[in-house]
Amino acid sequence: MCDALALHHEARGKTPQRHHFINEARLINETITGAFAGRSREQLSAAELELVTLVELRDTALMGTGMPYAERKANLLQYMQALQGKRLAGGRAA
Repeated sequence: MCDALALHHEARGKTPQRHHFINEARLINETITGAFAGRSREQLSAAELELVTLVELRDTALMGTGMPYAERKANLLQYMQALQGKRLAGGRAA
């Protein structure tokens, strides 16, 4: 995901900064937990780690399309809701 984020910023003529990577990690956490904050992966359950992986993969794909941050955030929130709906219905996340 770091490479995708760097390429995403470079394509816009920007040099990736440390805060870009921090904010992206926080976006992933916000999508999953509702809180725009950092979390140690060591504190996460296996199910939460699976969600992190799925959301990161989706985010990387969206960055590859050139989608702006606000649109990616909205898309990731919808994706997470869909994943949670599948889990509540007894299906696996995909």
